[in-house]
Amino acid sequence: MKENPFQQKVVRKKDFEEISYVDFSTKTGRNSVFFQLRAYGETNAETTWKYIQKVGGTQSFSLQYILHGECVISSEKQTRVFRKGDMMMHKTDHSNLILSSNPATGLKKVYLCLEYNQMLNHLYNIFSSENVFVVHLDRPERILELFDKIKRQVTGKEEFNDGELSALIYQILYEIDKYRQIPEFTDEMSRILSFIEFSPESFPDLKSLLAEFKVSHYRLCRFFRKHLHTTPMEYVIEKRFGKACWHLAYQTAPVKVIASLCGFDNVPFFTNSFKKRYGMTPTEFREKSKCRIFFPGKLRRSLPQNGMIS
Repeated sequence: MKENPFQQKVVRKKDFEEISYVDFSTKTGRNSVFFQLRAYGETNAETTWKYIQKVGGTQSFSLQYILHGECVISSEKQTRVFRKGDMMMHKTDHSNLILSSNPATGLKKVYLCLEYNQMLNHLYNIFSSENVFVVHLDRPERILELFDKIKRQVTGKEEFNDGELSALIYQILYEIDKYRQIPEFTDEMSRILSFIEFSPESFPDLKSLLAEFKVSHYRLCRFFRKHLHTTPMEYVIEKRFGKACWHLAYQTAPVKVIASLCGFDNVPFFTNSFKKRYGMTPTEFREKSKCRIFFPGKLRRSLPQNGMIS
């Protein structure tokens, strides 16, 4: 039986801890297998966390499941936000990416890093035209169970078995593929979520949403109620406040400018609503962020949310 090749690697900073188990062994027989697990890891960031993923020389991808908070993935072309319940996959050999947490929510996730050959992609059609994609797991128990079994193997809590480890990864890919085949989030609805995500200030009311996307009132409200457990405008408002939190934490613009930028023309209303949501004024939030990106204990999120943003 093969000796366990995984070694523990721990990174601890003021606001986060990352524990991973990495296979540093020599890469052999790359073309004879569909993939090889190179690392299992856990990220736990109370506030800020950032990782720069540079293009490597091997074909590789990561599977990352978000247990809590929000993960922001930025590239030269776009920025995407993923949330609790999202399983994201991204090719780490295609382009440079920056992964970071939303400081207002923190981030807790588990992940796998794998190298692969093209046959795996042909079998599962993993990436198609996308280099980053996501599925939202309404019932993640099965995949989390598989992640836990992998963890027990790479950490040495159970006897290491290379064949069994591969079988567990195949099962995870199979579960993800099942979710991808469920046509719950159409391209149209994904486009709507994308527009709201990046420009929530563009939609002052429900009428503006309906006019922009040419969708019926009933269909839009039903979609948000069924899949996001909220109303369209509450979702938009939540995005406005989330955008305001980011600007307050990272930008120096006056509060009134940020309020206007995020779609709040009435500054007193913005300040009072912000305090009701987060337990502090925007100015207090900014001051706390200067010494330590603050983690509000009363952030109210509309969960679960889908991250299928194009």
